Amino acid sequence: MMASSIPPSLIDSLTDDPKSWSTVPGLISVAQVTPSGLSLLFRTAQEMRDTVRNGGGGDDRLKGKTLATVFYEASTRTACSFQAAAVRLGGKYDHYAGLEKGAKGGAELAEAVGDITTKSTGTDAIVLRHPVRGSVGEVMHSATIRPIINAGDGTGEHPTQALLDLFTIWDELQLEQQGKDAQKDRTRLVVVLLGDLKHGRTVHSLAKLLARAGLD
Repeated sequence: MMASSIPPSLIDSLTDDPKSWSTVPGLISVAQVTPSGLSLLFRTAQEMRDTVRNGGGGDDRLKGKTLATVFYEASTRTACSFQAAAVRLGGKYDHYAGLEKGAKGGAELAEAVGDITTKSTGTDAIVLRHPVRGSVGEVMHSATIRPIINAGDGTGEHPTQALLDLFTIWDELQLEQQGKDAQKDRTRLVVVLLGDLKHGRTVHSLAKLLARAGLD
């Protein structure tokens, strides 16, 4: 889906910086998503999860669409997650792996990704993982590149993993209802993050999301 085909109302509901989505749509950082946007994403995730659990398998909203998963770092779990999602929504995918010795970043990477995805018939969106921080954002702003999702850029961010982590917290602890109750008694949920906080890209994204969600 290209920028011009995304309803402005949907962009406004997800972000407080429409330019970050409307110029070249893509998810590079969790900073693009507002608190109200999180609620929209989580409600949609619940609906889609329930569809799968009830035996529906998915739907066909991506029928005729092709997702390219381009990984300059190996990650079977992340790649398969995106690929399974595309298939459940009626689309298909092309996977490009074993690229560890490929383009280092910048214009070279944008050109390489462009070359790869033009060989993929009718690529509509790209999921990109690369070991250099900020590299996915550089590729997104190339005029020749399709809508792009950051699947991890070095020590930068891993927005989709963090969104999944926060959704799990939100869903398991029923925070939508607790949030309403908290307005009455002013209680807050405290989340402790452990591990390599300096270099962990997922925790970088998750810390920002927790703050946006009003959690400590």
